[in-house]
Amino acid sequence: MSQLRIVGLSGTTRRPSRTTTLIQSVAREVGQRREIGFRSYDLAEFGPGLGAFMRAELPDAAQEALTEIEQADALIVGTPICEGSYAGRLKHLIDFLDPLALPTLGLVLHRSDKDIGPTGEHLASIMRQVLRETLPKECLSA
Repeated sequence: MSQLRIVGLSGTTRRPSRTTTLIQSVAREVGQRREIGFRSYDLAEFGPGLGAFMRAELPDAAQEALTEIEQADALIVGTPICEGSYAGRLKHLIDFLDPLALPTLGLVLHRSDKDIGPTGEHLASIMRQVLRETLPKECLSA
């Protein structure tokens, strides 16, 4: 069985981040079941250049991350939900992805100290539009 290439995408701009830690924990759990290659990104890595209008205008780090996401076998996506919303820059980054180049499977993690509700469902809906299959998983943490 070949190595499964997994990319984690955290919708946080803060470090250290509980969301990024959660994504890494899920990847470790998968790694205990089969051989994986794992790389994790968070929005903080891309800086203010993430607001570009075209993919070619993104910072090199963001363009490399997008390419790695598109070449992955699976994604693990997590985001803090604050004031009933997730980071708009996460959605903006997702908009740059080529849906035809994306992996078949994605695991969408939502985390919040409160009920996930419609915000989490909206993010899962967006991911279902760009991925062929998703495994929604709600993770609440305080």
